Amino acid sequence: MPTCFWAAVEDEHRHGAVAVLTRQVALAALLQAFG
Repeated sequence: MPTCFWAAVEDEHRHGAVAVLTRQVALAALLQAFG
């Protein structure tokens, strides 16, 4: 993953772990749908 992606994830983590969890669930769903 690009460094900017991880920077965005870390920024969201500072704002709240719920946002990160939601992002991870969304990514997992996309991987299952298209993977």
